[in-house]
Amino acid sequence: MKRAAFFLCPVGILLVAVGCGDSAKDQTYDVSGMVNLDKKPLEKGQITFLDSSGRPPASMTITEGKYQGKARAGNYNVEIRAYRLSEKALAPGPGVSKYERPKENYLPERFNTKSDFKKAEVKPEGPNQFDYEVESK
Repeated sequence: MKRAAFFLCPVGILLVAVGCGDSAKDQTYDVSGMVNLDKKPLEKGQITFLDSSGRPPASMTITEGKYQGKARAGNYNVEIRAYRLSEKALAPGPGVSKYERPKENYLPERFNTKSDFKKAEVKPEGPNQFDYEVESK
């Protein structure tokens, strides 16, 4: 009985300490906004808030120019993408028909992979509304 108590006491303390971690870091906040493409609401796309500290990104679907979701407090780089079927067909091969076309991002890289786009700061006190204007050319 003494052995069990000797073993379980440190394990219990460890579990309590882990459970009392900084939950504020994991708190998420409402994020929303509008994305216009060439001054009109982007019909369908994706917006991603990338955190430079290595935490997972927050991605949201854009529908008729609007998006909403949750993100942790912090500073983010913003990437916006919109997809359509490519004009180029995939090379035929195993599991690929000669007519299959991949999707391609049709927004310029400056709004996504080479983003020089605005940054967003998500704050606990809000409001966290971020509106963006993107151009197809």
